[in-house]
Amino acid sequence: MFDIKPDYKNVKEILSDFEKQYDFIEIFPIGKSFMQRNIYCAKIGVGEKKLLYVGGHHALEWGCTQILLQFFNDYCRAVSQKKTVYGYKSTLAYNNCTLYIVFCLNVDGTELHLNGISLDNPMYQRIVSMNNGSENFENWQANARGVDLNHNYNAKWSKGKLLEQKNNIFFGCATRYGGEFPESEAESSALCALTRKLNFDSVVAFHSQGEEIYYDFNGYTPPNALEIAKIIKKLTGYTLSVPEPIASYGGFKDWFIEEFNRPGFTIECGLGKNPLTKEQTKNAFFRLKEMMIFLPIFI
Repeated sequence: MFDIKPDYKNVKEILSDFEKQYDFIEIFPIGKSFMQRNIYCAKIGVGEKKLLYVGGHHALEWGCTQILLQFFNDYCRAVSQKKTVYGYKSTLAYNNCTLYIVFCLNVDGTELHLNGISLDNPMYQRIVSMNNGSENFENWQANARGVDLNHNYNAKWSKGKLLEQKNNIFFGCATRYGGEFPESEAESSALCALTRKLNFDSVVAFHSQGEEIYYDFNGYTPPNALEIAKIIKKLTGYTLSVPEPIASYGGFKDWFIEEFNRPGFTIECGLGKNPLTKEQTKNAFFRLKEMMIFLPIFI
């Protein structure tokens, strides 16, 4: 997976291949992006517990999409062959937990970063304008409306807006603009709708980079969250951390903690500069993979 550019076309084809190969999984869209691309989710397992992994909130973090695809590939193969995966019985995870994976939430922003935008696109002028007049999207994190999706959830969102304004962020741009109101974006709204519908026992948002684990919100830690965070730390070698002020509000795991009072985590995968190199992403995967199969067993 680490040799494949995870743009919309390639990810769609990979997921289609998975669906043809394995009859025990489901692939479905949780909704559409602003530019009408499907936001795909995979479902695997039959357990009563429900766990969500989500990647690709930010366009530069497409390495997390590769990590999730590689994990899903390995997990599916192990289940189909009734073998172990990363040293664990795949049937334990499969029977204990129903795992949902949203590989890339920000499909539009990722497409902009990886492939740019054509002159004939109706959104060309608006998007280039939000990018300071540049067609180079190497630093673009937001969605196609210039909204940072991980600042767009109803978790002390108004405090986040005050911090944005102190940093002279008032309109759609490449990063850190939280939108006009919580869940203003098609992508964040779709993820919240999925979460409300399925009532997950826990969620993990995969970001990059820093090799850090965030597990509380605004000083509050939900029941069992610290215990699970310590297990993640032990399995990955990552550090338990508290976010900086401008990253403290409006995040998905923050909203989940506040809304459901259940364990939610942000994991900053790998170490380097976004986007991570292929080697950095592969190294991150090897550090994370045991944790990724352990949580569906333990949760």
